[in-house]
Parts: sequence; C-alpha cells; structure tokens
Amino acid sequence: MKRRRLRGFTLIEVLVVIGIMSAAAVATIAYLNRTTQENDTQRLVSLVREMIDRTRLLYADDPRLYSDLTMYTLVSAGVFESSQLLNAFFVSGPADSRIRISPIDRGGIPMGGFQVRIVVAPRPLCVGVARMTADLVTEVSINGTQVSNTATNDAMTSSEAGTLCQATGNTVILLGS
Repeated sequence: MKRRRLRGFTLIEVLVVIGIMSAAAVATIAYLNRTTQENDTQRLVSLVREMIDRTRLLYADDPRLYSDLTMYTLVSAGVFESSQLLNAFFVSGPADSRIRISPIDRGGIPMGGFQVRIVVAPRPLCVGVARMTADLVTEVSINGTQVSNTATNDAMTSSEAGTLCQATGNTVILLGS
C-alpha cells in the first residue's frame, strides 16, 4: 500500500502571505488615522463656526457689550451645553482640543470684539482650523504669529500655517467683531 504524503505550505509561502497581510493592515491603519484626523478637524471647525455665529447673534444689538462676555454667559444663552465646559475658561472640543471665547482687551481696556482661543495638539488639526475659520474673523494668529488679516487682505497659505503649527501644543487665536 502506498502511503500518501501530505504536503503543507512551505515557509516561503507562509512568509509571503504574512507580508501581504501586514502591508494591508498598515495601509488600513494609515487610512483610518487620516480619516479620523479629517473628521476631528471638521467637527472642531463646525463647533468654532457655530460658537462664533451664535456669539455674534447674541450680541447683534450692541457689539460693545462683548465686554461682559464669559463662558457662563454663553452657556446661559444656549450657545453651548454646560456639559461641554471643562472649567470657567474652556469648552471641550474634538481630539482633546479646548476652546475659549472672551472679549478682546488690551491692558484691561475692552476693544469691542471677541477672541476665540483654540488650544489643539496635532499639526493637522491646527492647520485645518486656522485655514477653515479664517473667513469668519478679522485676524488669525498661530502660536503668537499673526498670519491672516482681512483688513489688509493678507491671506494665509497652507504652507504658512503648516510652518507655524508645531507637532504638538498649538494655539490658534481668532479675533472677531
């Protein structure tokens, strides 16, 4: 009686399959990370736009009253939920970002406008929020450097925003009236 020899996979075949599966997993993870960052950016931009629009609506009758603008004023007016408050100064946003709206003042003197301070960590979120909200405000600053001013038509480029946004720990300030 002849014995049939069962043949399995060779080591090379197994390694090729593992390599193909690894490459597919890496591509999938990279795609999911990029999609997550894009979603976080869109959610943050949407939240900031809504907060700016609702703040302007709240103070439409007399913008000089921005001097009494506090996070609690915005909560009581329904601009955002009290559950979003992190503390007396900041609202939580997507991807561990923090957002604050306050009156513009220079040396304690009210300047008749408001500023939105957005503290974000990753560079893509910083670039996205700076570029996608610049049309709402008169001035945009990234990490202390003014990059956009609608009064002088200085538009911000993606490369400029990308240069100013660091890998982590970014602050975007939007000035509006």
